[in-house]
Parts: sequence; C-alpha cells; structure tokens
Amino acid sequence: MIGARTDQCETVQLVAEAGGEASALTLDISDLASVEAARARVEADLGRVDILVNNAATFEAATWDALDFELWQHVMSVNLNGTMLMCKAFLPLMRGRGWGRVINIASASVAIASPVSIAYRASKMGIIGLTRALSATFGDEASPSTQSLPRSRTPPWQKECPRRSSTTAWGVR
Repeated sequence: MIGARTDQCETVQLVAEAGGEASALTLDISDLASVEAARARVEADLGRVDILVNNAATFEAATWDALDFELWQHVMSVNLNGTMLMCKAFLPLMRGRGWGRVINIASASVAIASPVSIAYRASKMGIIGLTRALSATFGDEASPSTQSLPRSRTPPWQKECPRRSSTTAWGVR
C-alpha cells in the first residue's frame, strides 16, 4: 500500500488480520524521485506488483477567474502527471512477469458542466485519455477489466439514471 497520508497503519493491520501481508509506504506521486524510490523499495521488498490503483488526487474549487497557472500546475502535477509516473514506474514490474492490473480512477464530474473545479475536471479527463491510450498501446497484452467514475453524490437530475462505467481499466499478461 502506497500513499501520501501517514495514517495507513489501520489498513495494514486489517490486511494482516485477514491473513494477508501488507506494508505501508508514503510518497509524493508528483515527484519523480519519490516515485522511483517507492518503486525500488517495492521491488526490493516484494519483487512484484499485482495491482496498481491510481486513486491519489488533489481537488480545487476555483472558477475560471480564480484559477491561476500555479494552481493549474499543482492539480495537473498530482492528478495527471502522478498517474503517468506511477504507471511508468510500476508497469515494468507487471510486464516482466506477464500479469498485472492497472486501475486509473477518474471522476464522474467530468460529465457535468460546471463553472468550478476546472483544473480538476481537466486532469480527470486526461486520466481517461491516458488510460485509453495505454490500453491501446498494450493491445493483446491487455485483459478486460472495468473502472467506474466515482462520485460523492448523485445530482438530483440524475437520480433516475442508472450508474454506468464509461472508462476502461486494463491488465497486463
């Protein structure tokens, strides 16, 4: 388990109580050196990666007028660049052994027109494009899997609509 938060002990304990083995590692996914160090530690400790879930994100609620380039860069660095760096670092640990799964989490908010969270929405659309491009890149190595676009609540106008998955996760064999 890798994350930016330091409160991972409970999850590690729950995995151990269920009969599994887990260790926690804290890193900054927007920093190449931090990601490379995490990969080296995972490779040394575990030797392989079975599943990579890119769920880390930062959120902003800025309108167009309030959005400056520094905030834009920060959101893109964590949400989109971080996803790419994690895929780039950990995919070789899957491909080398012929099996693995990558799940890149986007957001249902990309389908909703809104004047706020512009950088966040753009970064999550970028994740959808990245995931599709990686799936196409790995072609016959990709195994079908699904990914939902999570949302925190259902907007009133959408309560009668079924929830759907509209992007793809992919696996490496």
